[in-house]
Amino acid sequence: MPLLLLCTLGYAQDSQFTQFYAAPTYLNPAFAGTGVQNRINVNSRYQWPGIPGGFQTYSFSFDKYAPQISSGFGIQAFHERAGSGALRSTQISLQYSYEIRIKRDLFFLPALQFSYAIRNINFSELTFGDQLIRDNAETTLEASNFDPVNFFDLGTGFLLFSKKFWLGASIHHLNEPNESLFPQVVSLLPRKYSVHGGYRWRMKGRAYSRSKNYLVGAFNFKAQA
Repeated sequence: MPLLLLCTLGYAQDSQFTQFYAAPTYLNPAFAGTGVQNRINVNSRYQWPGIPGGFQTYSFSFDKYAPQISSGFGIQAFHERAGSGALRSTQISLQYSYEIRIKRDLFFLPALQFSYAIRNINFSELTFGDQLIRDNAETTLEASNFDPVNFFDLGTGFLLFSKKFWLGASIHHLNEPNESLFPQVVSLLPRKYSVHGGYRWRMKGRAYSRSKNYLVGAFNFKAQA
């Protein structure tokens, strides 16, 4: 029985890690250099692992603080495989933040992010209707006219923090780059907005105990397209 599917408009967003606080520089470039020491983060997410073609996302980042110039520096590598793994995206980002001291324990950090991204489709990992008709043939008669696309991407953010709280916001894809794999089609990557923060409460303990226990609450609001 023939089946016809029609899609007029689709929506999607950037990958998001469930534990957003475990990938701080992916959330906001202003977190670059906010660690006590040099920091390395490795994140992985596998969505819908029980079905073929689950989405796979990997992220690696390194950031450090340079006290001599009150600046934070970060580098991030991000890779994603969508669907069967045929659609792949890779992005390398450089991040810079500058620390401004407002009061003794209150700091403000504006930041910038410069990224270079590559997207491509691997036709060998796709299965087309003509292959099924021809008894699961290994190759398809479809034309593989998808060329890899690469583009520059810009982002910015800020962070206000003290020993007890932090509040920040970030905007990614400021220039809304064209990520379409078709030369004749324009598909702009919409801006991603994020507002996040948290507070740290000191837990009261025994007076003679030197240990310090805290209760931390955090939130993140994100909007894209």
